[in-house]
Amino acid sequence: MTAVGARGVAERRRAGIRVLDVSLRRTGERPERSGGRGWLCGCLALLGTSAAFARTGGVPTAERSAFRAVNRLPESLYVPVYGLMQAGSLGSVFVTAAAARWRGHSRLALTVAVVGTGVWAGAKVVKRGIGRGCPAAELGGDDIVIVRGREQGDLGFPSGHAAVAFCLATLAATELPPAHRWIVWVLATAVGAGRVYVGAHLPLDVVGGAALGVVAATATGAVG
Repeated sequence: MTAVGARGVAERRRAGIRVLDVSLRRTGERPERSGGRGWLCGCLALLGTSAAFARTGGVPTAERSAFRAVNRLPESLYVPVYGLMQAGSLGSVFVTAAAARWRGHSRLALTVAVVGTGVWAGAKVVKRGIGRGCPAAELGGDDIVIVRGREQGDLGFPSGHAAVAFCLATLAATELPPAHRWIVWVLATAVGAGRVYVGAHLPLDVVGGAALGVVAATATGAVG
């Protein structure tokens, strides 16, 4: 290839890169977020299905068994589990927003603060609409519910901690390298399991909360 031909190829490649960059800046799209619509539809279906089951009343045998297995784990886990659960508290929303702002992601910080607070409040509204009780109220017979720490209300579905944790994980994952995204998902899952361990929620409550959190984060357009 001649020098003139090589320069032509290089110029065309640069032109193509500039067009792609302008296109992405105009639409606000990022290639790795293209699966957001699938996340939204899937989690909406999961949220609706779990809410329908929760409203029917009663606790299926499989859910009872899962609750028992987690709730009866050793007492020595309480301190680390309590620490992990704070990643699903309202305070974690503002800590995450502050961290994003400090790293120079002002738009993400605002999204985290608004959506995180919204999903925390939204979970409380949904709880009143569904009316499913906490484990101590829903489980009867020979089931012994171990309640660790302070009891937090009498309604269970969905778990507000799980909703917040999965909302923050969804938003944070869009800014993390693919190799590191598993960290936020493991943390969010640990929050949900922790809520079962302390006797605050049944497994279905956690599933519904996780779905609500992903739906809230994805519906903002910040994901996908």
